[in-house]
Amino acid sequence: MNKIKHTAITAGALMLTLVPTVGSTGSLSGYAADTPPIYYYGGGNRLVSDEWEATISGFYGEYADLHEYKGNKENVVIPEYFEEMKVRECDIVWSDHPFVKSVTYPDVEFYSYYIADSNVEDLYLPYVTDASEICFEGNEKLKIIGFADSVNTLEFTSDAFKDCTALEKVNMPTEYKRVKVGSYAFSNTNLSEVDYDKPSVIGRSAFANCRSLKSVKLNNSEVDSRAFSDCNALEEISFSGSIALSDLSIYNCPELENIDLTDAEVTSDASFDNCPKLMNINSKPAFDSKTGDFVPEYKEFIFEHFASSDNVGFVDQYVTAQVRKVVAENITDDMTDVEKVRALHDWICRNTEYDPGDETSRKNHNDASVFMNETTVCEGYARILNLLCHDAGIETCFVQNGIHSWNIVKLGCHYFHIDTTWDDIDSSSISYDWFMRSDAEMKKAGGAHASWKICKPTSLHSFQSNVTPVCEYSMGDMNTDGEVGVSDLVKMSRYLLGKESISEDDLPLSDLDLSGNTDVFDMIKLRKVLVNSAE
Repeated sequence: MNKIKHTAITAGALMLTLVPTVGSTGSLSGYAADTPPIYYYGGGNRLVSDEWEATISGFYGEYADLHEYKGNKENVVIPEYFEEMKVRECDIVWSDHPFVKSVTYPDVEFYSYYIADSNVEDLYLPYVTDASEICFEGNEKLKIIGFADSVNTLEFTSDAFKDCTALEKVNMPTEYKRVKVGSYAFSNTNLSEVDYDKPSVIGRSAFANCRSLKSVKLNNSEVDSRAFSDCNALEEISFSGSIALSDLSIYNCPELENIDLTDAEVTSDASFDNCPKLMNINSKPAFDSKTGDFVPEYKEFIFEHFASSDNVGFVDQYVTAQVRKVVAENITDDMTDVEKVRALHDWICRNTEYDPGDETSRKNHNDASVFMNETTVCEGYARILNLLCHDAGIETCFVQNGIHSWNIVKLGCHYFHIDTTWDDIDSSSISYDWFMRSDAEMKKAGGAHASWKICKPTSLHSFQSNVTPVCEYSMGDMNTDGEVGVSDLVKMSRYLLGKESISEDDLPLSDLDLSGNTDVFDMIKLRKVLVNSAE
């Protein structure tokens, strides 16, 4: 054993320098029998060896606290005993030792671990059960961390390994019974799998932006919002036992293909979103392209857990099939574009109810809301009309402002506003007060229609232009001068008498009764418009 220098420093003027012999029990011996014992209450006694620098601590000087590493090894094993005194604390800042790649702590309790900004790649912490004791955040070198197999409950507190971009593996204790992962605890790490076969609580964004994460297996877990978000490589999730998912627990995982629900009881709240390749449940297709519907064994589960989802593969397949079905049942080749849009407008109003009691719910703000919920709000109305019109060959776009959503469609060579929400009066009445309106008419109405901008709510609406169309003319503006007046009535009269022609592109402006033809009934309606405007 190397001798160590032992210096006792007190607040007074006296300073003793001793070279003691330390007994196996941690007590001091080798002094004269009549030498009074030295107590180390409060510490301050420096110990130095070839590898370590420490101070003695404890009421009787029975502990050694390590403060500095003086060696040059890449793989460092922290001793459980230093000069036969039990090591109780190690506050060495490993970033001061860039050559150290691996640190193994003994199976004893420590007060603190200083790993942040160091070059340590492999860390073994057998005693740790609560990662709040460790400072890891932002460490870009740490690759592997391990814990003693005997640990029963393991807790990773918020931000514990956040931005540890090289961290690729956490060796879980074989005997653990429960794990708790705090918010952002492993966000932006290089983990390739998460496999918790024991109960777990996973906090908000705990594994967000884990770019290499491919597989998640959870058993009896509570999963908070965005726990697995922006995991660009995630391909499969396996649930078993009781699984409680929160809002957007699984979000923006573009490569997710399958969820395994074997022996799982799932509760969720709008938990899946923006997973466009998710086509399978239990490794089987969830949608049947032959029937245009979900596979019967999964249909109830999907309606319960995915009715609020957007950009989910099998939900998008279902919406697309339902859109085609509605168009096929309501649109014929001999219809004019005005008739087509009116038929689709009417179908929505007949088959949808506004949901005034739950306006902010995610289930009312997605593409599937009309088909999977039968109630929705303005965004749901506008989204489905957008998809229906596009499938029917009508140019259309979705527009919104902070409080309302509706559509703009192109009929002939002119654009018009259509608001199915405000035209859906009740189950037995359909209005056309907000059907084929100009920009000027919308701005004059003000309120919820005072302003608008084009928006692509999901990938199903990718057909839209990025430019908001201009709805320049009102219905009845036959001469396209920007105003509806007597001259338009004269032009319609001359057209009906065969004395003047109207281009096919302008014909929608004359179809005021939305019948698909320009006839005397349109003239009567135009006269009423002029009389009402005069009043």
